[in-house]
Formats: sequence, structure tokens, C-alpha cells
Amino acid sequence: MKPSASANPGHEGSDASLKLIGIIAVSLVLGLASVLLSARWLVRAGDNPERRAGELGSRGNFQHGPDDETAIAEAWADIAAQTQLRLHTYGWVDRRAGIARIPIERAMDLLATRAAARPEGKPAP
Repeated sequence: MKPSASANPGHEGSDASLKLIGIIAVSLVLGLASVLLSARWLVRAGDNPERRAGELGSRGNFQHGPDDETAIAEAWADIAAQTQLRLHTYGWVDRRAGIARIPIERAMDLLATRAAARPEGKPAP
């Protein structure tokens, strides 16, 4: 015999519905499956090289890897070589204004000579 709702105040009058539990479980499984399939589709769409090339425009397709590291290393080496050339050679900075550059070692020697010839406590010109 089933107890009535009035006999036990504050308690459920009936058992849980198996049909409702089944519907909720199936809905959760289908929802999870749709999320996973959507994620898989998005990942595969992101791997499409034709789509990526279109996003990059006229710059072309950029790929990470050894070729890019080599290009960066070569550019870095070129900049370092130009810097060393400017630090250790004579040349014009602005010929019209009469501004030239001298090797850094020579500049340090000139400054040290001037500092040594200056009277103590007198500021440099």
C-alpha cells in the first residue's frame, strides 16, 4: 500500500520517475556528443592551410619551424655585423654638418686623455 501525501507531510508522495531520469540522461549524452563533435570540427577547420593562407593575406603562409629560426638568426647576425662595423670604423654621420663617427676605442682614448689633462674639480666643456 502506498502512503498518501497527507500521511507524511514534507515528503514526496510518489517515487522518482524513471522516464524523466532516462530523458535527462539521454539529453546530457546527446549534448556532450554535440559539443565534442563541434570541437573536433573546429580543430579540423583550423588545420586547413588554404583557410590560413587567406587569413594572412598577401604576406603568405607563416609556419613556425627551423626555416623561420634560421631567417631570424640571419637577420640578427646582419644587425650585429652592422653594429660592429659602426662601432669600429670611421665614417660620416652627416657630411653636410661635418659630423663623423670614429671607432669607439679611439673615442675612449680621446676622452681619457682630455679627462687626464683637465685640472682637478673642473667640469668638462
